[in-house]
Amino acid sequence: MRLADIAVTLRPRSPWEASDLGLAMTQAWWRAVYPPFLLLVLGTYGVVSLLLWSSPAWVALVMWWLKPLFDRLLLHVYSQGLFGALPDTRQTLRALPGLLGHGLGLQLTVLRFDTIRSFRTPIMQLEGLPGRDRAHRLRALARRGRSHAAALTLVCLHMEVILVTGAVAVAVLMVPAGMDLDVIGRLGQATGPEVLLWNLLLMTGFLIVEPFYVAAGFALYLNRRTELEGWDLELRLRGIARRLAGLPGSAALLLVLVLAPPPPAWAGAADVAVNDARRPGGEAAEVVAEVLAHEDFDTTRTFTIWRWRGESTADEGTTERDGIPSWVLWLARATEGLAWGAAAALVLAALYYGRRWLPRVGRGGGQEVAPAAPRFVDGKGEAPLPADIPAAARGLWAAGSRRAALSLLYRGCLAVPAAGVRDSATEDEALRDLQQRLPAHQYAYVARVTRLWLAVAYARRMPAEAQFEELLRDWPAASGGVS
Repeated sequence: MRLADIAVTLRPRSPWEASDLGLAMTQAWWRAVYPPFLLLVLGTYGVVSLLLWSSPAWVALVMWWLKPLFDRLLLHVYSQGLFGALPDTRQTLRALPGLLGHGLGLQLTVLRFDTIRSFRTPIMQLEGLPGRDRAHRLRALARRGRSHAAALTLVCLHMEVILVTGAVAVAVLMVPAGMDLDVIGRLGQATGPEVLLWNLLLMTGFLIVEPFYVAAGFALYLNRRTELEGWDLELRLRGIARRLAGLPGSAALLLVLVLAPPPPAWAGAADVAVNDARRPGGEAAEVVAEVLAHEDFDTTRTFTIWRWRGESTADEGTTERDGIPSWVLWLARATEGLAWGAAAALVLAALYYGRRWLPRVGRGGGQEVAPAAPRFVDGKGEAPLPADIPAAARGLWAAGSRRAALSLLYRGCLAVPAAGVRDSATEDEALRDLQQRLPAHQYAYVARVTRLWLAVAYARRMPAEAQFEELLRDWPAASGGVS
């Protein structure tokens, strides 16, 4: 690791700022990144197309499956450019055979659907650790980077979909006006070379986004190692050493400081005892206890913490959970959370549906209660129906209250004992309920009244006088005896 040759500024960054560093690396080194990447991808596409010429629809799937292979070529360019040795296209392609090991088979099989591929690939390819060591290394590095690497994969996947959709939309827009050509429909019927062209069009998103994806994941990896290993501090200390080495007489000054006798100092017995590193372990423990017993260290604080039920005290140093794998504890917590959530859902459901179920339970004996007549029509308050509804409606019509007359007829239809319309039902819902409960001729009459009432209530279109008289004339037969 030649830290002195690093071509980027290393410092602890937030994960998204580190991802942005990867995008900046791609913008700065695109001349060395894209040519070998395009040559490898398009060359592989040509070979796969020849091998699967009779099944061109599988070509796109094979190219998608080989993404981890293409990522390794991109990562090689970025890792070399990081130390100021940016390779050209020929050097990159020559290095390709050496990039096929270090877990590529795993990435093409078991880990093909890995959501943190951009973060895992640098660990597998650049560090070259064996399986168990690699797993421990990934666990240490991904402790704070796994979620951001997964989010990066999701974002880049959406970017690919957007670019592919845009490419297809451009292809549709390029169809000349007046030409009856269904591009999307033709895609499902395309065969042979047409499918290969469509596959190449669908790969545009991958060709554009993948270098940025690999660079952003590599930058996340670099940022995590900087946090853990202090690369930025090491580079600064080396810079200070170089500056001091260039100062005249610095070596002589350093020699004087090393050889000069230490200045006299007053120290207590406890200090001398503590500084004597050759004391046996038991005697050293007694000295430490004596120092801590001094009044300067006599400070106490009270803390309140939550403990699991049945957990032993901190002085005992053990808990009842010792020896239980962490995944078992996690599963137990998840199950407990689901159980509490289900209980809360049952309580809410009981409160919500209880007001509907309790009245039915209180009726008892299976006795059916006849539904009451609707109390509100057209926003008006409850009003008793007259004994002779047709005569009262005719009087209202003659007095000029045509809306009230038609409302009275409508209310009279709904007040038929066999109707049983709910209070909260709308006009359409009332018609659907009545269609199942009334005879055909009676339902037809109610439907006529409802249509006229809707025209009056919502469109303010009054029926003709002949229509109204027809309703009054048909009332005795259709109303089931209500008069």
